[in-house]
Amino acid sequence: MSNVTETVESPTRTESPPTPEVRYEASNEETLGNAVVGAVAAEEGVEESELNPLSGALYPAAENVLFENTADSADDWFFSFRYHGYDLTVRADGTILVR
Repeated sequence: MSNVTETVESPTRTESPPTPEVRYEASNEETLGNAVVGAVAAEEGVEESELNPLSGALYPAAENVLFENTADSADDWFFSFRYHGYDLTVRADGTILVR
C-alpha cells in the first residue's frame, strides 16, 4: 500500500494596500468643520473653496457639532464619515484622521 500525498494550492487573496492615514490637528481658533475642509483640501492639493460643502456629507446634528465647537481635550467624543472620497474621523481634541 502506498501513501499518496496530494498538494493543493490554496487560492491567493489579493488585497489592496492599506490606505495611508494622515493626521491633522485643529487649532483652538478654528471650528472643527473648517479644519476638516482644510485637511481634505490639503490632501487634494486644492483651495478649500473648490470642495463641495461639508453639509452634504453629515447629519445636521453632526454638522452643528463641527461648526459650533473648537478643539477641546476635556471632551471625549469622535465620529467618522465620508467626505470628498475620504474616510474621516474627527475627535473632540481636534484630531482629524484622513484615510
